[in-house]
Amino acid sequence: MAYFNSHDTSMRALERVSEEACKKACLDDCACMAAQFAYGFDHNDGFCYLQSEVLSLETMQPEIFHYNSTMHIKIVQGRSPRRLF
Repeated sequence: MAYFNSHDTSMRALERVSEEACKKACLDDCACMAAQFAYGFDHNDGFCYLQSEVLSLETMQPEIFHYNSTMHIKIVQGRSPRRLF
């Protein structure tokens, strides 16, 4: 997935993290609305981009970009715990 606001210099990025660590980083950050996790061959050694806003998403062609990417969007449900989907 590609995030249209990829030039956001305030976007927090984490390197060499697992997908679970990426999701937890977003859950622990009140400003995070979505976590984009991208990796090449090892899903425990990826990049995590914490998004403060979700504008538009589009699919990327893996044959061009050569990495796997997953977007986790934060959903707040009343007083229940925060979760990423």
